Amino acid sequence: MMLSVIIKRTFVPGGFPIKYIDEIFKAIDLLNVDSKYVPREGQENLMLDIGEAMQGEAVLMAEAGVGIGKSFAYLIPGLIRSKRLKKPLIVSSSSIQLTEQLVGDIEAVSQILSTNFTYVVGKGRTNYLCYARYKSGNKHKDLTDILTLQEEWKTGFIKPMEKKKWCVDNCLFNQCEYRNSCDFYNMRQNLKPRYTSSVDCIIVNHNLLVEDLKKKVKLHQPGLIQEGHSIVLDEAHKFEDIVRDAFNIKINIKMVKRMERAIKDLEFDLGLNLKTMRLLTEFLEDFNRELIKIYAIEGKYILGNRLDIKELMSMKFKDMNLLLAKFNTMKSELRYLDFKDSKEKVYDELDEMIGTIIDYFESIGPEVSVYWAIYEKIFDVNGLALCSAPKEINKIIYELLFENQKSIILTSATLGGNVPINSAINQNRAYYEYQTQALGLPESTIYSTPQKSPYNYEENTLVYLPSMDIDVREDSMSNDIANEIIQLANIMDGRTLILFTSKKQMESVYGGMLLRKDTFTWKLLKQEDNGSVNRLREEFSSQKAVLLSTGAFWEGINIKGPELSCLIVVKLPYPVPDPVIKYKASTNPLVHEAEMMIKLKQGTGRLIRSEMDLGIIAILDHRIKAKKYILQSLPFRNVTEEISVVKGFVENKMAQYLSEQR
Repeated sequence: MMLSVIIKRTFVPGGFPIKYIDEIFKAIDLLNVDSKYVPREGQENLMLDIGEAMQGEAVLMAEAGVGIGKSFAYLIPGLIRSKRLKKPLIVSSSSIQLTEQLVGDIEAVSQILSTNFTYVVGKGRTNYLCYARYKSGNKHKDLTDILTLQEEWKTGFIKPMEKKKWCVDNCLFNQCEYRNSCDFYNMRQNLKPRYTSSVDCIIVNHNLLVEDLKKKVKLHQPGLIQEGHSIVLDEAHKFEDIVRDAFNIKINIKMVKRMERAIKDLEFDLGLNLKTMRLLTEFLEDFNRELIKIYAIEGKYILGNRLDIKELMSMKFKDMNLLLAKFNTMKSELRYLDFKDSKEKVYDELDEMIGTIIDYFESIGPEVSVYWAIYEKIFDVNGLALCSAPKEINKIIYELLFENQKSIILTSATLGGNVPINSAINQNRAYYEYQTQALGLPESTIYSTPQKSPYNYEENTLVYLPSMDIDVREDSMSNDIANEIIQLANIMDGRTLILFTSKKQMESVYGGMLLRKDTFTWKLLKQEDNGSVNRLREEFSSQKAVLLSTGAFWEGINIKGPELSCLIVVKLPYPVPDPVIKYKASTNPLVHEAEMMIKLKQGTGRLIRSEMDLGIIAILDHRIKAKKYILQSLPFRNVTEEISVVKGFVENKMAQYLSEQR
């Protein structure tokens, strides 16, 4: 059914005739009479906001609650616009799951509107198997092995370390003997302007979009985005981190080894330059020893965390200046090197790596960057990386995207902060203030009224805050946390996902639960560092299980039905005060609370994934009781501190629902 009241719009029509908006209204009518879809007022409002923003070639920020159907809300106006102007809509997201979902959504929109909308799909290079890398490391493997690995890649069942080992890294493109059967090569060919100009939609992930934008700005090469294109950034709350990662300068032993091979391959002043590379290796080894002294007490739990190295960098300033001088000399001499045409790729790679090292050491003095170290293998110099990224990522995003592009839609289920909606004159701007600053949005940005989830949280969910205050920040409380989890999971007969912010705490609680395994009958699962998220999710969904998790399970996991009926947040997900967060907090006091709220909304959003879902959300962190705004910012309204109320909710409201589990 059509909206009974048309919300007053403030956008200035432009780009093409008002008839475009009429077409969106017709599309809404077609959507509402299709028995496969449930009419949603929030979706219709969002669709019209997006349509008018695209028509006016404006930047729009719009939050869409879980279940709104935001992909239809931007695909319908975007694809109609694309057909009219013969310029593809570009949709970018942060997850492969959403990328794949969008393919099905475009095909559904094609059916609803009786129009054939065409599309191409592109992903970042880490999502593709490199045949050349795999064959060079597995000379005895045959085609069957490659096809098996390829299938694991596509289904998401490949282990993270295997993926990192065999993904596309330095592609040879036309020089590669496997290019004709390579999914990555074929994808890049399909994304060239001569192909994309004839399609209606280009679907990419944020990593690929940012890589493309970097080339366009730095090398002035034509990219995916052309004048007049409309861009949708879905899961826009992830965009800042992805841009930071793209501009991250990283120095590690792996790079040193590649440079040494290139120097030998090019026969580039071997004696002098290999000696310089040895100096860099010794510098990294010494840095590693010093880091171990500082962080050894944390053990394996520092793996993957950004470690503060500011004081250590000050101590090593003299050594870094010496290395900077030597690599500047190396770069100057490389310009005059004679080499065979067949070695051009090697030459370019060496030149780029030398430039990376110079950029890293040069930026230390002016402090234009944030610095940290990260371990990918625990306390192993081969797993140590020294990293830096520009401080003002918002200015980079503005330069990459907003400075020259007009029609951009930013959307997500978690774009807003914890500011009450009615707390300011420009209430929508206040709601989006944190992301406005973080993403460098232009002053002309339009802020859409946040569209709430259509799900009946008041009837279908209960929030449980334990009456006993548990200080989840204390290591000594692991047993109390384990007891609460077992108590809730026994009431639910499994079917429980527990979200941790710390691997160390997760391991400690898991150990405590194993000691009590005679008190429960359900399957106990734990996320492993090198395990496949998709495989673990499938194992959890196929049985009445309890899963202890962190990281990836806070967002992007979609488990509908009674298989997931209880979600436990152990600790409010405040960001770790690493060098990046410390810098952001020095410029924006909202950082800690805003980042926590974004992650908490994402995490609690894993529970209710359809109109039929019911469930319990437990938050064990007692700090939530003193911070009422947190619960007010979540969509759940039924709250209790009594475990008897939880039991009653399960027995009276959820008994039949839980019996439906396969």
